Amino acid sequence: MNQAFLAEITRKMTLPFRIPAEPTAVPLDRPSAPPVRLPAARKPEDRTFAETPSYEELRARATRLVEIGEYEEALLVLDAAVDVAAAEGGEVLADRAACNRSAVAIEIGSPERQAETLLDVLARSADVENSWAAANALARISELGSSYKKGIFYARIARDRARWLGRDDWLAHAHNRLGNLLLAESHVAEATAEYEQAMELIPADPPVWRAQVLDNVGYCRLLDGRLEEGLSLLYESLRTLLHAQAHRHRISCHLDLAFGLLEAERFRYSWAHAQKAVALAERYSDPESVKNGLYLLGEAQLKAGAGSAAEATFSRLQTEFFPDNPQVCAWLREVDLRQVVNLRA
Repeated sequence: MNQAFLAEITRKMTLPFRIPAEPTAVPLDRPSAPPVRLPAARKPEDRTFAETPSYEELRARATRLVEIGEYEEALLVLDAAVDVAAAEGGEVLADRAACNRSAVAIEIGSPERQAETLLDVLARSADVENSWAAANALARISELGSSYKKGIFYARIARDRARWLGRDDWLAHAHNRLGNLLLAESHVAEATAEYEQAMELIPADPPVWRAQVLDNVGYCRLLDGRLEEGLSLLYESLRTLLHAQAHRHRISCHLDLAFGLLEAERFRYSWAHAQKAVALAERYSDPESVKNGLYLLGEAQLKAGAGSAAEATFSRLQTEFFPDNPQVCAWLREVDLRQVVNLRA
């Protein structure tokens, strides 16, 4: 076996198995009203002052959209919120709007582009809420960029700000973020403790955010070998996400279920969840999840005795993600990468 080739494939397959389920904590508070689309554009002279949405109205709409994973639409609303915040006046509100917008943009664009704005707010703002939002988003940027130690630094700032403010919901987000970062560094026990603290603090409403943390706890149970408990938690999370129609957030849950069901030797069920993960990842333009879903799908098909289907899946994986390594299909048939990589690093 070519060890150098195996090391290269292993390195690429650990980019990361999945981004840990992330309840994006923006905007800063829960919405007070159901989502409403922005009014159609009209000429300025046709609008009255009363018809112009306030910053709080826009924030509320965006929060609901973020909750169900509709980041692209939320970003449009937050673009409008930034303009309204500037018009309403005040540096604190303008900074808050900028942080909220950046936190959503991180999830669908190039995270590093948002760092300058967030670092500026963190460095100069005397407003504790804004510094929490900036630190929380900077931790997320570090997480996505695999700068885990830097991410832990920012996540701890966010945790301390949340404690000072007495905001248990924000503190829950900080613990969840710390769990993500610690798990990426293979500190499973410490990550589990952070996730469990998040579960104790995060409110039951909105349920989607709690379901995402539950997903993380369930994944840790799988890593500990507590398969039935982990699968039970993952199914509970999936039911909540389905009910809320939070389809983007289902990607990570289906990936975790595919992995856990492989470990439990329920290969046909693993196959089904891996297929769903790939389909949703394609729908939401998430290539990393497509890659990892294809790997799990091929493994499930191979273990289920569907050699031809596995060959086709591994061939697609090789063509789309390892074009310079034509031996990928052969290696994946021989090597179970679940045994040699940290799937969240």
